[in-house]
Amino acid sequence: MRNLHLAALSTLLFSLGAAMMASGFTLLPAIASILCFIGVNAIFTTTSAGELLERPVEWPWFAQCLTIALLWCVIGGQGHFIFAKDDWLYRDAVLADIALRWLPVVYADGSDNWLLRAPLGMYLLPGGVGHLFGLRAAHLAQLLQNSVILGVTLYLPTLVWPRRRLVFVALFIAFSGLDVIPVLLKTGGASLLVNLSFWSDHWQYSSNVTQLVWSPNHTLPGWFFAALAVLYLKGEIDLAALAAASVPLALWSPLTLAGAAALFLFFLVRAPRDLLSLRFAGACGSGLAFLPILAYLAADAGEVPHEWLVFAPGFFEDYVLFILFALAQVFLLAFFRERIAPWFRGALFFSVALLLVIPAYSVGYMNDFSQRAPIVPRALLAFGFDALIIDLMTTGPALALVGALAIVLVGAMTPALEIYDAVASRAFPPGDCNLITVHKKLHPRNYLSTYLARLSALPEWMTKGAAETAPLRDEARACWPGRPYGEKLFNWLKPESRIWLRAPRPEDLVDPTAPK
Repeated sequence: MRNLHLAALSTLLFSLGAAMMASGFTLLPAIASILCFIGVNAIFTTTSAGELLERPVEWPWFAQCLTIALLWCVIGGQGHFIFAKDDWLYRDAVLADIALRWLPVVYADGSDNWLLRAPLGMYLLPGGVGHLFGLRAAHLAQLLQNSVILGVTLYLPTLVWPRRRLVFVALFIAFSGLDVIPVLLKTGGASLLVNLSFWSDHWQYSSNVTQLVWSPNHTLPGWFFAALAVLYLKGEIDLAALAAASVPLALWSPLTLAGAAALFLFFLVRAPRDLLSLRFAGACGSGLAFLPILAYLAADAGEVPHEWLVFAPGFFEDYVLFILFALAQVFLLAFFRERIAPWFRGALFFSVALLLVIPAYSVGYMNDFSQRAPIVPRALLAFGFDALIIDLMTTGPALALVGALAIVLVGAMTPALEIYDAVASRAFPPGDCNLITVHKKLHPRNYLSTYLARLSALPEWMTKGAAETAPLRDEARACWPGRPYGEKLFNWLKPESRIWLRAPRPEDLVDPTAPK
């Protein structure tokens, strides 16, 4: 088995959802979805692989990557072996509805019926397993699926940067902004938040641990694209293979693919002749076959808020502070830019440029755009920073290495507290409440359009059997009886939820989330 086969395995897992979506579509969209699945995998597996991908799989090292990935996913709450973060309350409901009902899933709310319309890529294969063998099997299948994808994603970049590869992976896991510093500045050194990544009022460039434990459905496709982009830049796969493998990632996270799309355009500008190849035409054909799924993802999504932040009062002051602490690694990379491999330098600094402009725009109720679109460019930034540290370990200078490791250690406070929160909090079983019930408990006034579309707004040619499906309704019952925080979201901003570094004063105990 060659290294190419591992990359193809992840592409297969990412694209299976496109084929499974066919069961909820009418005939022509269903055929298109299946053709997309076939085309994506045919183009990727027939790429002219380079020397690194033609090598046999290094099974002992891949087993280590897979073990690290499994542990990381478990720490992230997948499988509910340990505490799962708040976002899993929604994601567990989506998985339960697919596993226990299958597609299409319809809900009743007010005078409207609603269709489950969300990026379902992470849920479809586990949901299919759960439909056959029960909800617990669905959670285990999701853990296994994500662990394999993550293991391959950790393995592939170490083919390109093989020196001290265990250190490389450890540095990637620890990668984070210097979040602890602005938190301490904001609290006057009095307290820390369990979730340090949430320190900015407008944006969030999360640590890699935060990304995975809160949102693997967005994170895994972004990291996988970044790993494939490195292989493309190194000449291991062609642009057609990268394009084909990218198509089904949109069913996992369209916002993550926004950052990936910008990088892909950068690659096209550098190699316009690749547009003329038959293989690239085949990749474009797979993209066209994906259009029904894109139409499904965009259906009735106009209510999702979006705005330009660059014109907001106080933008520049907040922006400078955010960039200073969120992208501290960039300053060291800029100083030692000659040590960055020439084949990687352009893509790395284009990624930095993307990270500098993403804060200008907001999409989503909590600016999901600033959380998802940076995943790909930040992964490439992490690769470059990790490679620089390993280079400094070998050739110095010692002072630069000390500075780089200081950035790593200060930044590591964010993943350390995320892991502490997961390990110290009591685990609870996954719920089986339907999505509308969970939504009414957690966000009764907002976010409905994030997951659902009005059935009346969907074109007749798209879905099959939705109008005849009995809708799920809000149920008056407990969804998570074993959860430490009961049926409410955990709020890390409340005084009782902070980690106090000194005895709090009366003014410190004012709840900033309480109504004025």
